[in-house]
Amino acid sequence: MLIRASIFIVLLLASIAGALPISTTPVSLYNYLPQGTNGTDDIFCQYYDPATGSYVDMVNNGNYSWKANLPYGVPTILKSGDSTNIEMTQSTVSRNLVNLWSVINVGLEGAGSVRVQGSVATISGGPLYFSIYKGLDSIARPDCQVWTINGAGAFDFEVPFVNGERLLLSCASDDSVTRPVGVWQDVQFTLVPEPATMAVLALGALLIRKR
Repeated sequence: MLIRASIFIVLLLASIAGALPISTTPVSLYNYLPQGTNGTDDIFCQYYDPATGSYVDMVNNGNYSWKANLPYGVPTILKSGDSTNIEMTQSTVSRNLVNLWSVINVGLEGAGSVRVQGSVATISGGPLYFSIYKGLDSIARPDCQVWTINGAGAFDFEVPFVNGERLLLSCASDDSVTRPVGVWQDVQFTLVPEPATMAVLALGALLIRKR
């Protein structure tokens, strides 16, 4: 029984490694936004084209700064100053002749529930539409939307997931907006352990103390 408990603990820790390292301690998305290589920690800065339903990786535009590889250079995603804000600039028909959404695509490993907390705000050209979706190609599937707001507000919710699922944080605007800019503020992910998992981890901690 003790050997099985130890093996379970090792497998549990291994299952949440490799992608965004979600744990029972809150993890800031700001700290893991890719610096120069898109896809680091299985986090991708992308844009979504609602006309084609496709996701396209952005290209690097400096440290923690990403842009669409298009003539107008938008949408963009970047760290905003010394705060914990991640700024997004959208592409709209009135400004760039095409409507494109900014997307932060976050990979999840393991299984269970994750608590997602933070807030959003419109800087200019609003109101903007902020949403969080779960699953592959989820923006094209409204049933996968787990949270949305128009303009600004806070969020704090738990969502179940299985290995390989993804959370997509998107920002969109109306076609008539000329300079749409919004921010995701202090976004955090926290693993919510199942009761059985907590019991096993407590047993493991007890065994370590007895040694």
